[in-house]
Amino acid sequence: MKKHIACCLASIVILSLITGCGGNNTADPKDSSAATEADSGNGSAEAADTILIGRQKDPTDLDPTSGNDYESTRMYHSIIEGLVTVDENGELIPDLAKEWEISDDGLVWTFHLIPGLKFSDGTDVTIDDWKFTFDRAKNTEESYWKYTAENIVSVEGDNETLTITLENENPATLAYLSLFNMGVQSKAHFEEIGSTYDDGWPVGCGAYYVDEWKHDEYVNLKANPYYYKEGYPKTENVKFVTVPDDSSRTMMLQSGELDIATDIPYSSAETVDAVDGISIVAYPSTNCRYIVMNGAANEALAKTEVRQALMLGTDFQQIIDMSLYGYGQITKSYLSPMQNSYNDDLPDWEYDTEKAKEALAAAGYPNGFDVTMTVASGNALFEQLGTLLQDQWSKIGVKVNIESLDIAALRDKQYNMELELLVGSWTDDMPDPSQLTQYILDYDNSYGFYTNWKSEEANELFAQASKEMDDTKREALYKEIQKICRDEVVLPAFFNADEIVGQSDKITGFSQTPYGTYFLDEAVKTK
Repeated sequence: MKKHIACCLASIVILSLITGCGGNNTADPKDSSAATEADSGNGSAEAADTILIGRQKDPTDLDPTSGNDYESTRMYHSIIEGLVTVDENGELIPDLAKEWEISDDGLVWTFHLIPGLKFSDGTDVTIDDWKFTFDRAKNTEESYWKYTAENIVSVEGDNETLTITLENENPATLAYLSLFNMGVQSKAHFEEIGSTYDDGWPVGCGAYYVDEWKHDEYVNLKANPYYYKEGYPKTENVKFVTVPDDSSRTMMLQSGELDIATDIPYSSAETVDAVDGISIVAYPSTNCRYIVMNGAANEALAKTEVRQALMLGTDFQQIIDMSLYGYGQITKSYLSPMQNSYNDDLPDWEYDTEKAKEALAAAGYPNGFDVTMTVASGNALFEQLGTLLQDQWSKIGVKVNIESLDIAALRDKQYNMELELLVGSWTDDMPDPSQLTQYILDYDNSYGFYTNWKSEEANELFAQASKEMDDTKREALYKEIQKICRDEVVLPAFFNADEIVGQSDKITGFSQTPYGTYFLDEAVKTK
């Protein structure tokens, strides 16, 4: 089996205490141009002008301040770049800022920008665009991510230098600046289209710009002619095609209708990899899949004792063995084992059906109860996880009824807190534990990741962690939050998994980070 493992994950580091950073992430200029020639390693070969990438879902929102689903968030970096970013190894590196200095009190950050930056429409990037971007990030009420900018007091500067003043010193400042909502956007474009992205998308200075979005069918990205990296991107068009059904997406890859297919079912990986001309690439990832139990939709799930009983009735090792085929691992926390501050000291869940039945009886459910699990239609992994839970929980008297919904209907019901039980997915977008922790604890935004759970104690610990500059003390606070969530059975994880991508052997240069961001500027398809 020609299983290709993407570049090994290096230590994930937070650089917020570093007083400066030399170098930048600009690659050396190559003697190539988009859609003309590709380096084949043996002279040059003619390259295709379009790469077709098949994904399960259409983006729901190309507004980086409010985008929430990974089909949207993973595209942002190709469209809008920020001061810093994350590389393929999960480390924070310079992006539009070449270097920076931090004042002794940690409140004033001075970034030195790449000179001559332009948006994809050819207009100059100005200080007004940076101010506009950070103002939207901070003040857009419906944003899940506004906390990343709430600490910003002022933004000043010119086309070469940007100075950000903070209200409080924050250990996650650089990580926050790497998030997609901090990527600089054209103020003039936003105002021209009516000061909303409801029917549009941002103009940024990434490698690509959005050329066309046909909802539920495809998004076409076109090469930015004003991109600051000379000779990049190497391919004129990257087209994201929506193919919800896993089998259909896999067959389209095998037939050549797609060049890359994401979310290949783990059960199909070996078969797909055996096809001549196609390879499976496994990317180390912070991606986790969760058992989302909504206590507002099913009163039994509102009881901590019931949730604890269900964990006793869940054979997580069997789930790993039967669904991941070697592409993942058990995680004891809502955080991925690959994330900073992961609490590896938490105990594994004990699998004991007799204890589970006793615990259910003590919680007032001696005969078990019924629960409906909703899975996305055509998602082979989610359907398999539903079937495994259905079988395992039947042994402790809990009847799991499985229903399938299309993605749009599932999302709508989830956001309205109508689903009792579902498979949750999360991939961190930055190298810091605050993102997912904030998402769970900010009840007004996500209803406790759609579980209807909230905790004043955990929120107080999170507030302390947001100000704690001592790495050891900060890690201890996050580990305590994870312990609370584990004890109260909030968002238990099925597993942490690699992300596997099927791609034609004609494709080179495509990669993604442990946080899901696609790197497209190097991607080439030889004809």
